[in-house]
Amino acid sequence: MNEENEEFERELNYPSPSQVNGEATAREFADGQDKEYFGCDPKETEQQLPKWFDGEVYTAGAVVTNPFSGYQYVLTAKELSMYDLIIGLQLVIESGYDGIFDPRTAPLQRDMARGLSWFREVNPEAYMVLLD
Repeated sequence: MNEENEEFERELNYPSPSQVNGEATAREFADGQDKEYFGCDPKETEQQLPKWFDGEVYTAGAVVTNPFSGYQYVLTAKELSMYDLIIGLQLVIESGYDGIFDPRTAPLQRDMARGLSWFREVNPEAYMVLLD
C-alpha cells in the first residue's frame, strides 16, 4: 500500500473533531495512531436510567465505536449500559427470531424503541454518532 492510500485509510478511521459535532475529550496513542474520541466528560453528567431498564448497570463508561462510520464516542457508565441493551436487543430481534415481523419480538422492539428514545433525550450527540 502506498503512502497516499495509507493516509486516506487513516482519514477514514480517525475523523477530526470538525467532522463530528462534538468535543474531543480523550486521546489515545496506540500503534502510533492519534485517535480522537468525542463526547462529554463522563464525570460531568449524571443521568438516571428509566425504571423499566432491566439490563446490567455498569460502574464505568467506555469508548464506543460506530461499526459503520468508525466514529468513536466516550459514554458514561449509564449511557454504556443503555447502549449495550439496545445493541443486544437488536441482535436478538434480528437473529433469534424471524426479525421485526415476528410478533414474539414486540416486547423487545418496544424496549429497544424506549432505549433509543432515552438516548435521544439524554445525549442526542452520542445518539447521532453511534445509533442514528
